Amino acid sequence: QYIKDYATMHGYEIIEIFREKISGAKTRAERPVLDACIEKAKETGATIVVYDITRWGRNVWDVLDNVNYCVKNKINVIFSKLSAGRCTVVSRYRLVY
Repeated sequence: QYIKDYATMHGYEIIEIFREKISGAKTRAERPVLDACIEKAKETGATIVVYDITRWGRNVWDVLDNVNYCVKNKINVIFSKLSAGRCTVVSRYRLVY
């Protein structure tokens, strides 16, 4: 519910919500839901809103690798909290930097 409230508060349209049940200790290649989320944003030009930064990796290098991939592919990413849950793709028409 937090992501839905966050999107409403910031004027985002939610395109799809991704929920991953696999450990964040896996690489992106081993995380099909995270990879699908990133690819959806890449295809649509949407911004990714991540509820918790720990969903992107268990160490700084994994998080930076995923963020770096998004930067290289011009995918905007917002970490709404820096500490447990969901990855959401929102409309590309409302971007936050």
